[in-house]
Amino acid sequence: MVGSTPGANNFANLLILAYDAATGSLLNKIKYSSGPGISEFGSSIVADEAGNIYVEGGTVGDGPDVMTLKFNSGGVLQWRQVWDGAAFAPFSNDSPVKILLDPNGDVLVAITGYAAHPSLGGGEALARLRARLRARGLRLMLDFVPNHMAPDHP
Repeated sequence: MVGSTPGANNFANLLILAYDAATGSLLNKIKYSSGPGISEFGSSIVADEAGNIYVEGGTVGDGPDVMTLKFNSGGVLQWRQVWDGAAFAPFSNDSPVKILLDPNGDVLVAITGYAAHPSLGGGEALARLRARLRARGLRLMLDFVPNHMAPDHP
């Protein structure tokens, strides 16, 4: 189980709880904070065959950011990565959705939240596009091909 628990000065710390599947007894408890004055939480968790634990959750930066952590089977942090999407005014709002491991053991994270650049019409233009798509029974998923917007693209 993953979530958050109160930390120092009312800032949230990430919390991981492991329970015995047969008895429900608490096997392990891991609390994590990347530093003082930062609230963090976990929202999705997965373990590999070696017992390493991977967590996707949130932290703060210029707005909500997505944090991915790896703990070894002993609960010791191995690495931390933060995704901070585009931060156009007012701020980006990156949110964790789910973490998975692919067949090779590589970590896959699903994230929502982005901001349309003002030169592309900003959030208002994106909202109009979504409304037009919805009226046609379609939904916007993702179209991210950076070179298609490059100044040197033909």
